[in-house]
Amino acid sequence: MQFLKQNIGYKQQLKARVLDVSKLLFLEKGVKAVKMDDISGALSISKRTLYEIYDNKEDLLLEVLHLMQKESREKFMEGRKEDNNVMDDFIAFCQFQTEFMKNMSPSFISDIQKYNKVQEYLKAHNNESKKLSMSFFLRGVEEGYFLPHLNYKLICDMMEVQRQHIISSLLYHTYSFEELFYNLTFTTLRGFCTTKGIAQLDSFMFQK
Repeated sequence: MQFLKQNIGYKQQLKARVLDVSKLLFLEKGVKAVKMDDISGALSISKRTLYEIYDNKEDLLLEVLHLMQKESREKFMEGRKEDNNVMDDFIAFCQFQTEFMKNMSPSFISDIQKYNKVQEYLKAHNNESKKLSMSFFLRGVEEGYFLPHLNYKLICDMMEVQRQHIISSLLYHTYSFEELFYNLTFTTLRGFCTTKGIAQLDSFMFQK
């Protein structure tokens, strides 16, 4: 029984190491450029051992995306203060996102479009993100930072169209992720801010 527990513990630790190493390699080089041999070599394990954990690279990539989402949520919540208003949360989120995107290879975004399971996951994730965005917008209206009587569902849909255009037109090969995120997000948000919201947003922007 003790051996079984130790074996399970080892496999769990190894799986965590595989995900961490794969995430770094995928983000730095893109998915296509990273072979399973590269991952097993970086971990000093056999490729057979790696395939015992993940049957293929797509399943591994899917787990990496789950891990990235979990880590992003946890890191954002760690830095969030309980008395934050909606603009404080938005600015903190943007700072976290732009910092994260600095080390992301454009090839990573291009490559993940080619995996069906990944696209299904991202579609579901985007739908969930839209729900969170709606809650964020309504909270902003209640706190007096966003204009009332606007169709925020339409705004969510318009932002999704913009995001898809950036991907389909490969704009991230011309501009950095940080520049794209910053310009798209801040100009869109400023458009539906009240005077109160604009004042806090501009105060942050002019500090950059």
